[in-house]
Amino acid sequence: VQVIGGSEVHIGHGLLRKVPEMALAAGIKASRFVIVSDETVFGLYGQTLVDAFVAAGHTPLTFQVKPGENSKCRMYKQQIEDHMLEHRCQRDTCMLPVGGVVGDLTGYVAATYMRGVPVVQVPTSMMAMLDSSVGGKTAINVPSGKNLVGAFHQPRRVTRHCRAVVEGLAEAVKMGCIRHAPLFDLLEGRVEEVVTEAVRLKAEVVALDEKEGGVRSTLNFGHTIGEHHLRLTGSPRRLQRVHDGSMPCPVGHAIEGLASPQLLHGECVSIGCVYEARSFPCACTRHTSPSRRPAVLARDLGQLAPSAVGRISRAYGLPTTCPLKYLRLDELMGKMALDKKNAAGRVRVTILKSIGSSFDHPQPVDTALIRRLLSPSLLVLPPAAPPSGATLALAPSPPPGRAVLVPGSKSISNRVLLMAAMGRGTVAIRGLLQSDDTQVMIAALAAMGAGPFSWLDGGNILQLTGLAGKFAPPTEPLYLGNAGTAARFLTTCATLIHAPGAATTLTGDGRMKQRPIDDLTAALRQCGCSIEHTEPATSPASLPLRVDASGFPGGRIELSGRVELVLKEPPVSQSYIDMTVSLMRSFGVAVERQGALVYKVPRAVYANPASLQVEADASSATYPLAIAAITGGKVTAETVGADSIQGDARFAALLGEMGCAVQQDGTSTTVSGPPPSQRLRAVEVDMEPLTDAFMTAVAVMAVAEGTSRVTGIANQRVKECNRIAVMVSELGKLGIEAGELEDGMWVTGVDPATFAPRPATIACHNDHRIAMSFAVLGARLPGITIGQKDCVDKTFPEFWAVMSSKLGLSYDVPPPEACSSAAAAGASADASIVMVGMRGAGKTHLGESAARALGPQRTVIATGGGIVETAAARAVLAAHWPVVQALKPIEDIEAYLSSDGSRPDLGTPPREVYARRAPWYDEVSDVDVLIAPRESDWGAPQAQLAALLGRVRGTAAAAAAARPYSFFLSLTLPELSADRPLPAAIFEGSDVVEMRVDLLADTSTDAIRRYLALLRKQSGGRPVLYTVRSVGEGGRFGGSTDEYLRLNEVGLRAGCEMLDLEAARDGPPMRDMIARAARLGIGIVGSFHELGPMPSQEGVITALRRCCLGGAAAVAKFVGVASEPSHALLVHSAAAAAELPVPHIALAMGPFGRMSRVLNATLTPVTHPLLPAAAAPGQLSVAEITAVRRSLGYLPSKEFFLFGTPTKHSPSPAIHNAGFEANGCGNTYGTAATVIGAINTLTRAADGRLLADNTDWVGIRNLLAAGLRQRHGGAAPAELCALVLGAGGTARAACHALRQLGAAQLYVFNRTREKAEALGAAFDAVPLSGDLDAAVGGLPQLHLLVSCIPGSAGVAPSDALLRRHSPVVLDAAYRPRDTPLLAAARRVEMLAEQAYAQCETWTGLPAPKRAILKAAAETLRRGGALGLGGASSLLRVRK
Repeated sequence: VQVIGGSEVHIGHGLLRKVPEMALAAGIKASRFVIVSDETVFGLYGQTLVDAFVAAGHTPLTFQVKPGENSKCRMYKQQIEDHMLEHRCQRDTCMLPVGGVVGDLTGYVAATYMRGVPVVQVPTSMMAMLDSSVGGKTAINVPSGKNLVGAFHQPRRVTRHCRAVVEGLAEAVKMGCIRHAPLFDLLEGRVEEVVTEAVRLKAEVVALDEKEGGVRSTLNFGHTIGEHHLRLTGSPRRLQRVHDGSMPCPVGHAIEGLASPQLLHGECVSIGCVYEARSFPCACTRHTSPSRRPAVLARDLGQLAPSAVGRISRAYGLPTTCPLKYLRLDELMGKMALDKKNAAGRVRVTILKSIGSSFDHPQPVDTALIRRLLSPSLLVLPPAAPPSGATLALAPSPPPGRAVLVPGSKSISNRVLLMAAMGRGTVAIRGLLQSDDTQVMIAALAAMGAGPFSWLDGGNILQLTGLAGKFAPPTEPLYLGNAGTAARFLTTCATLIHAPGAATTLTGDGRMKQRPIDDLTAALRQCGCSIEHTEPATSPASLPLRVDASGFPGGRIELSGRVELVLKEPPVSQSYIDMTVSLMRSFGVAVERQGALVYKVPRAVYANPASLQVEADASSATYPLAIAAITGGKVTAETVGADSIQGDARFAALLGEMGCAVQQDGTSTTVSGPPPSQRLRAVEVDMEPLTDAFMTAVAVMAVAEGTSRVTGIANQRVKECNRIAVMVSELGKLGIEAGELEDGMWVTGVDPATFAPRPATIACHNDHRIAMSFAVLGARLPGITIGQKDCVDKTFPEFWAVMSSKLGLSYDVPPPEACSSAAAAGASADASIVMVGMRGAGKTHLGESAARALGPQRTVIATGGGIVETAAARAVLAAHWPVVQALKPIEDIEAYLSSDGSRPDLGTPPREVYARRAPWYDEVSDVDVLIAPRESDWGAPQAQLAALLGRVRGTAAAAAAARPYSFFLSLTLPELSADRPLPAAIFEGSDVVEMRVDLLADTSTDAIRRYLALLRKQSGGRPVLYTVRSVGEGGRFGGSTDEYLRLNEVGLRAGCEMLDLEAARDGPPMRDMIARAARLGIGIVGSFHELGPMPSQEGVITALRRCCLGGAAAVAKFVGVASEPSHALLVHSAAAAAELPVPHIALAMGPFGRMSRVLNATLTPVTHPLLPAAAAPGQLSVAEITAVRRSLGYLPSKEFFLFGTPTKHSPSPAIHNAGFEANGCGNTYGTAATVIGAINTLTRAADGRLLADNTDWVGIRNLLAAGLRQRHGGAAPAELCALVLGAGGTARAACHALRQLGAAQLYVFNRTREKAEALGAAFDAVPLSGDLDAAVGGLPQLHLLVSCIPGSAGVAPSDALLRRHSPVVLDAAYRPRDTPLLAAARRVEMLAEQAYAQCETWTGLPAPKRAILKAAAETLRRGGALGLGGASSLLRVRK
């Protein structure tokens, strides 16, 4: 590709060795060549290039700099020049920068050395190929900014010799955006031609404007803010890549300054492209006339269609947004002021007209606009005057003179996309919503073979050719984010695929893994579809799913003629069914409705219409209409009228009931709010037909006169968040009274003329409708800050611009303290974990383990004990979430501090200090980690904290798994003792242990915490069901409701896995507790105990449904009193007939009711013979219930076999048969001599498939973790260094276990170098070979050593080496029993550890550890084999 002045770009494969030839062919008469590279790139390519020059008869000079942007500096420029002068380089020297960053640096040296020497660029990354190496711009960075000192110096040759392929494509995205739409189309399809085309286009621009006087400045699209961000940071930080397209910008260079090197230059440019293309709140204020409003970016200039923004946002999966911690606005704006493209003190930004076209010169933009653009939160400013006669043109392409674009309907968009993809023929879809949800749907359909998807008319029309129902299995899992509609539709579509052996996996984010979808999967299974919830322990009713490509068999459904869909009960959202039926008719399929619950669908293939218009979104229209109502203004929403097929189009009628004047025809709606002297009226309304609009309605009701009630919206508890609970809590922040109902909520309105709301930052929970609804309220009440403004992108990306430009709302960047509380209110996955507690309470130990568990994207802050002494500090902590309190008994703290002479004296006895601070610690913290008295093993509290944080983040189970045949132990002891721990046998067989708080001798907060800490320790860390049982329900608690809530608060803060709440106490305070429990991932057991006569079957059904707590309960529990044997069957049959949405416990107390405990399948309460008393009359033990179930044939029987060789010495049959017997299973374990490799556990799935596993690594991990705790007292080294001896299957298991433990440095040793290298490559480990002591002796540290080499091989580290490093040593040798390595070591039964995991995998029951350990010991005593394949292993902890 010719550039300018003879400069050429050569593109091809294998060009590196041809560089000398090409340099000489370019007419460069050089006697010396200087290769400049950074240390990393030189290590990859440098020697190859040097060898090529030597082969051509030249010995080049070389110079290496440190990697990274910081090397583009005056210091290195001087050093390179001095190096060249020292070697007497003259003007016949040619410089060759190899890499990206060094291209700028070396080019600048070449431009000035001897007044200019030739340069040949050798870029090694895609970014350098498409950006810095073409065009001759050279520069270095200075303290004031990036690339501020430099020159134009064209290279004579550029060779395209890539982590870097996707990163570099950001530059191709940029060129497509500003210069050539076909290139952007190419990016969406093929990449083979992208490099050449992008280089050609840049060469064209450079030829037109070499010195950046005009059109070349548009190449800075996406760069302005991003590079300045890069310059703001003093130390590298990890940037979380969030692919949600949620932040606007002139961004690239600014972000790069903040996040480099974790974020690459091209990734920063990608973010910048999206920012500079997207909208942000308009600059218009009440004091600015329309003619003088400053320009806003791209879309808000009316130049760029929202569809184009969506396409740019998803180009090549590049990152499109920046974490909050990098958005330091004041520093950022100060740096941006120095940008070399600025003029007259204003920031200049490239503005797109459309994809492929931009203004020829960057446009000046007011810095206040950029501040609002970048701020993650916005303070809403009510308009000075209500909107008067504003008309919102909701059509997708409004004619000239019409106001603004309101997006298409999300519900219709998703349905239309699906039907078009399934249909036959080509359809042009106009008005499609461009949002996160629809992008998810398009990407998923494309992955299933649909398409091609072509954008026409500047991105306003999507053209799609359907598959006629013939989907293909996707090659990768479909990631659906939090798109609930897409999840349901695509799950059903996946069942239509027929490709034997293939499957479709659907997954999503943490919230999606909590949203139930099992009603759909159950219905599909009834039709013969093979569907598996692949994370049953954490998401048994939700995504992820695996759908086998076995087609849609039909089950009871007749597919030959018509499909008959029969609903068991009236649907929750009838309007969405009506919408679907109407759209199906548009695609040629007529659905016949028979009565209220029957739909008949003809078997057919959708016939795609030639074109289709997506109706504007009625839900989005509710917000401007509500602003008219709340401010007394007048707004017309066009194309949403009485003829709409969307339920939310009825919202205007609700506003009419509240006192607004409403005019509605078939295609438009006009709302006029009452004058300021007249208040809106409170209403009671069933919003089932328009559930998505209930939050907008509540925002209006918050200023209505009286108390309003909204019902019919129970399903809103399982949307993006628990919307009902969030609306109640956020209104409460403002001082507005609200509360929850069983299927809705109530709110008492305030008089906006006299009410002074408390300023508050709204926690949006990443829910678009929460953000937009409170923005509506902010139009009437001051002081409302929206904490996550960009979550509106899900359905209404232009929301802030529309509200500003058309309805007069203004926005400002909130003060810093509000921004801080916004981050806390969001409670996002990025939130830092703050640890508080007394000195010596264990904050550091816990914090380090939490940091390892959370990974490098999260920060854990362990504060000093005295941080709570000032009110200001307490306010900061109270505003953050989550804050974790480490609670260690004060007597243990005193003992620890008195023994540690390195710590300064507190000046006051620790007990007195704690007494003063304890209330403050409780005040600022959200959860407690309880450390048991005299705890020496930190593993239990560390695991407790890790599990709690996992549940909060949605990556672990929200409650103990309610699996079939599970038990909970009802503990009736009034006290627990640290000196006399409970026998482990008491807990065996129980999945959960119930803590009966009402039975405790002391129910003070401190006493409950102490009891709970001891219970966790003595029960082996079993999940805890925390129960306060009232006198009226069979317990001993007789206090007030406030005291009941106070006691439960202790369990909630302690993160108990389950909380028993009495359904009879349901009300607003209880609902608040349930909402907070949900936030902590705590499962609720809704319970009711009837102590009178046994109710009828209908009465039991009613009680159980009430115990579901409106869908908030994880388990429903009913207990009655049996006065005759039939009552046991009555409660069992009633529970089955109730058809509950959650698992249930249905029991009858007393001797006559014992059979109900045998029949109950979930969390059956049990006692134990070693307990002094049962918790309830007729309660049985695990052994008693299991014996009856086994005798009646209720328990499944399976046969297990041992595969492998040799098998005669294996202890596995004895061990597992002992475990099966102890668990009451009818399973048996035998042997079979077949070698199957490194698999040690096989299970059969429900559909008959065999699932392979290997539990060896579990045993290794558990033993090493225990050894680390013993060796280091609970505080493992920050960077674990580990060594594995061997290279077989056991060594692979050891490597995996060590990586799971968080080993930062992993070495593998084998006498055969090739084997060591192969194992090292598999686990990113450093291979060692040769003499063991010599190889290991050079290691600076060694914390863990696992030997997988037989003792007879004579390979073991010397005693001197072991004494030097003192590692935790685990020997997994197969034979002999005593290896040289562990001749003096303490035995630990590793075989038992891996057998525990196998037993739990096979049976789904807790492993009976005592029985397994006893069987293993007896087998080994009789000469059984040692080693992992049937192994006992040895652990040594050298003190």
